[in-house]
Amino acid sequence: DDYNGTLVRSEYSCVTLGQEDADAYPEMAQVLRQIAAAQENAMLDEFSILATTAREEFAANRDGFETYTSLLNVQVRRADSVVVSLLSDSYLYCGGVGNYRALHGSNYDPESGKMLELKDVVKEINGDLALAVQEELTGHMWTGDFYSESAVEDYFTSMPDDGICWTVDYIGVTFYFAPGDLCDEGAMTATVSFAEHPELFNEKYMTAPTAYTVELPQDISFFTQLDGDSALEEIAVSGLY
Repeated sequence: DDYNGTLVRSEYSCVTLGQEDADAYPEMAQVLRQIAAAQENAMLDEFSILATTAREEFAANRDGFETYTSLLNVQVRRADSVVVSLLSDSYLYCGGVGNYRALHGSNYDPESGKMLELKDVVKEINGDLALAVQEELTGHMWTGDFYSESAVEDYFTSMPDDGICWTVDYIGVTFYFAPGDLCDEGAMTATVSFAEHPELFNEKYMTAPTAYTVELPQDISFFTQLDGDSALEEIAVSGLY
């Protein structure tokens, strides 16, 4: 089409178990294979739609056209005999239409392969949890204003369990808030640590190794313990195109 650039860029990743772990956790392995297949099919279908739309846009606006981009990065937040926790980071850009980013956490029991609910990990989804989350959000770099003094508590009260985005890390449970969930600011994260709030969590999920590796999502704060002072440090990774 006499176009030296790229009409559509699509990249995606999936998570499956290696053969040794698949033999040890066959139900979990099957679930992850099914999820990976569904994600791949969805990305391929989306690519086909984007390609058709991009050709039409390029034909109509050759000089102003920008590459359509679709990304899906599935990251492992925790994987052991207690829990498998995944974070799906989706990004879509369609030129002048704008961009869209969404995070989705999914957490599984490795023995059965069944998805965990927040109430399986947190003893009670109540004001104590909301207060701990609020303290984490306001105790680091963010100094903005919530929609109201009770915005965090209202979120947990009104949001269905399956609408809350969360993952189980080695430090604690991390909650991900989209722009507009709590305030007019951008996306925010809060990690409520097992060490600081042991009364909030079921003991099963609080056992974690002392050393681990975790991939960090771009432009989303991640909190972990680095220097032994009992306070969580904030790490943020930013990329430039």
